[in-house]
Amino acid sequence: MDGVGGAARDVLAMIEEQARCAEERAQAGKVMASRVAGIRGEAMSRGREVAAHVDANGRLVGIEFGSAAVGLSQQALTRATMEAVIQAQTQAATAMAQAAEEVFGSDESMTAEVHRFTGVPQKPEAVPPSPAAPTSPLIFGW
Repeated sequence: MDGVGGAARDVLAMIEEQARCAEERAQAGKVMASRVAGIRGEAMSRGREVAAHVDANGRLVGIEFGSAAVGLSQQALTRATMEAVIQAQTQAATAMAQAAEEVFGSDESMTAEVHRFTGVPQKPEAVPPSPAAPTSPLIFGW
């Protein structure tokens, strides 16, 4: 009878461990959500003609044109705008990936998923086997 009781204790211990792990993941998820809510990317074009502001998902939430933008051709203004937006998106993607590493740990599957989502390369020693990740962090989450 002790064999059955021992097996039941083992199963109960396994269930308790799984519940503890689930609670830890839920707490980490709340911390990550809080961190993501504060992530912003802000960048300025090289010539300081354009400043772009993006949210954690890389969506453009603000754009400002400086006095240096006044004399630019349409093509040059487009280039300066895209430069600022791409830099801001890259900054937000990098911040998101860094937050995941800090919250979940660099070898956690959730961290790998965030790296795949953002396109930000993961440190080689922390990369679990997975399908190829996107190579560009420029547009993500759309």
